[in-house]
Amino acid sequence: MRILDLDLDSFLHGVAHFRASDDDRLGPEEAEPWSIDAAMEFLRQRCGLDGKRPGVAVEHHGEVFRRWRSAIRHGFLPVPFHVTHVDAHADLGLGDAGYVSLVTELLHREVEERAGDEEDPAGLGGGNLLAFAIACRWISELDYVHNDEGG
Repeated sequence: MRILDLDLDSFLHGVAHFRASDDDRLGPEEAEPWSIDAAMEFLRQRCGLDGKRPGVAVEHHGEVFRRWRSAIRHGFLPVPFHVTHVDAHADLGLGDAGYVSLVTELLHREVEERAGDEEDPAGLGGGNLLAFAIACRWISELDYVHNDEGG
């Protein structure tokens, strides 16, 4: 199965790095959004989206981990799956301390215990959710797509 993981910050001119999770979102004067036409063309031409598809929308990218965990547990999402990650950030953990719990704690657990139950694994956040999903062995392949101003 292939998942298209879209983060809307990929459709901005300019990229914000090293912002705290509780910082306000950037305004249009700090990061100008693409035009609707340019974004729709990218989605149609580059992502092959020409109609409705099943999926979910979340406000914060870190919530994706919880959605995937729930879908896996309810049998809706078979593992491993292929992710095409369209984002201005790789979400593999650069710049945060989540890797400490990932390599000192999480990777020492049995695979079936890594995703946690209702609580997220220690250190999980929006900027490293893909590293944690890979550690849970959910992802078989990862394609990272970023605009020329991101990555």
